[in-house]
Amino acid sequence: APTSARARADAASDAPAGAEGTGWIAGGAAERVTGLHTAFRSGDAGRALELLTGGTAESNAALMASYRGRYGRDLEYDLRGFATKGLSGAALKRAWQALHGPRLEQTAASLAQLTSQSPTAEVRKAVYGHLAQAGGEERAALAEAFQKKTGRPLTEALRPVFAAAQAAPPNLTSPPEKTVAIFVSSGNWKDVAQGATDKPVGGYHWREVEGYVKEALDRGFTPVLFTPDGLPPSPDALSLLQGRFGPLVGFGVGADRGPDSPQGKVILDGFAAPSAAKHFDPSKFATLHIAGGHGSHQDLVGNPLIEQAAAAMHAQRKPVTAVCHATPALGRLVEGGRATGFSPQLDKLTQKAGYVLPEFNPTFDAHAALRRLGAKVGPGGTLKAVANPHHTETYLRGGVPVITGTGPEATDNVARLALDWLARSAPR
Repeated sequence: APTSARARADAASDAPAGAEGTGWIAGGAAERVTGLHTAFRSGDAGRALELLTGGTAESNAALMASYRGRYGRDLEYDLRGFATKGLSGAALKRAWQALHGPRLEQTAASLAQLTSQSPTAEVRKAVYGHLAQAGGEERAALAEAFQKKTGRPLTEALRPVFAAAQAAPPNLTSPPEKTVAIFVSSGNWKDVAQGATDKPVGGYHWREVEGYVKEALDRGFTPVLFTPDGLPPSPDALSLLQGRFGPLVGFGVGADRGPDSPQGKVILDGFAAPSAAKHFDPSKFATLHIAGGHGSHQDLVGNPLIEQAAAAMHAQRKPVTAVCHATPALGRLVEGGRATGFSPQLDKLTQKAGYVLPEFNPTFDAHAALRRLGAKVGPGGTLKAVANPHHTETYLRGGVPVITGTGPEATDNVARLALDWLARSAPR
């Protein structure tokens, strides 16, 4: 695929091979970009589908790059109606498939080739690289494409890869005092892999990983990524969509915060080889962070291994942090102290406005879960979570901080608070 912006735009201006009769609209990239934008603004599903039908993985990638360059938002951001009228219902599903289907067919072919090999570290990284940005909707479409191509269930093909990945301990190269552990959700990959359900659900929110990683890198720390079971991270897909104003309140991601950013590339490298929680050794890390997301309760909250990891870090007098829907994953560490998480009232409002994917319905009530653990989430907690997306709570338990944040935009703050405390507490 072309790498420069101009090359991508040039590639998008040419109809893909075999597009005759598919509905592909002739003309340059600029015409298609502006045509799609106009269609999204007016909710013209027919025109949008006409412009999207018949693309290839490469031409669609170029089209999306051109759209982002022109409007500062991802094409799918507008397709879903977050800054435009957008599409809905069956039309949205058809347009989404037209946009992403060709790429998913390529991914299915790549996974078929990779899973036919021995699950070496290199193969595992390639497989996880394909899966780590796939939310529930994409995982379902990918499984369908794989079954159609190979005649085999995707989970069956992935089983040896997952087993090898789960057995591999983390590769730690930096000194413990300069290494941070970050736990990220795999959504319900475990249930899907075990055949307990055939409906994939995503997990992590991108900003709740990215904000912490950026702060850690800026201060000279090395981040190491974990998932509860060593399975691929799986996102709330909307958290990866680039927008302009939504990211200011934690919806989507800004242009300098996405997977193409310096910290984003470090995250994706970590996502390709996450370690399982069973391999966690608190003596190897300076602090621990638990990233949330609408699906993080699927495998992080109530997980004994996660609670044990947090408790072990605290026992070694090291700060622990968590944000959003994952703050109850800290377990009894929050008992008796003030804590916060994503507001259930705000969840209801955003869900009604279409900012929460159907796979996360019903949404998880982090405040109720915190209260069940004995944390203090007072009347002011809900208001702060709604009115101040940067809000944090610090509970000094035995003089060591347990820090929680309301949501995505609080991630930078919890990272600063934890790393500042480490700097103050370091031997002189």
